[in-house]
Amino acid sequence: MSLWKTSTTAQYFASLLTIPLLSGCIAYSLDEYHSMTYSTLSEAYYSENELTVADNPNVVRSAVEQNHLVWTTDLKSVEDELPTLFPELNLHEQNSHPFDVQIFHVALNHLIGRFGCELYSSVQNEDSVQTCDNQGTIAANNLGYLPFNKGKYLGERLQVHQQSNQQRFAIDLYLKSAFERSLDSVWGAVHTLGHFNHSQLSPDSLVLTVYLNGYTQNSENALWQPLHAEPLIFFVLLPNIDSILSQENEMAASDFSYNNSKLLLVKSQ
Repeated sequence: MSLWKTSTTAQYFASLLTIPLLSGCIAYSLDEYHSMTYSTLSEAYYSENELTVADNPNVVRSAVEQNHLVWTTDLKSVEDELPTLFPELNLHEQNSHPFDVQIFHVALNHLIGRFGCELYSSVQNEDSVQTCDNQGTIAANNLGYLPFNKGKYLGERLQVHQQSNQQRFAIDLYLKSAFERSLDSVWGAVHTLGHFNHSQLSPDSLVLTVYLNGYTQNSENALWQPLHAEPLIFFVLLPNIDSILSQENEMAASDFSYNNSKLLLVKSQ
């Protein structure tokens, strides 16, 4: 056998050996990349027939493309838009209603802040300490992935509860676990916005799909009753991942997320 053939044959077999190694590196890199970002809302499934949000006429797409939003921090504007946010409650037909916008506002502050804090904490060094709830629980850090991509939020909701005994009103706001609702679906917990025609919103904005259960307390028997038979759903836009992660500490990330958040006004009726 000639030296050229021997050398070529050796190179050939060496190349075969490197293919699995390179494939493994590429697969690892892709997995690592997807763990540190979120799939886009524009490409998420909107319905059971697997039509995506951007390719299917729907109320979420319309709200994004028409830039229908209100600042979360603007309490008066949020109150004015409650009939749009929650048409199921028929609030526009009532002179007075049990829904307490201030309790809603406080709960929303806590939920958004908690998410921003946990997002920030997820990439911090393991020798640092962050807390993201009122109980002072130490948040998990140095995860190698963002919340809901892996870890406890695969099977656990991120949930907050707020209650006013004086107003006899209570509210639960939560992001569903990834097992309850896949992030491939628009009804999953968190996405990056993605591209929509005519939208002025930044494609790298984060979007939370928030579920709401409200309760009123019966004045006669003190029992709590649901405001609505099914959870109500609304969408919150946050700054992009990098801007939240660039904050000075977890509390700054929490405040930054809330102070720069907007409610998407989805007109479902």
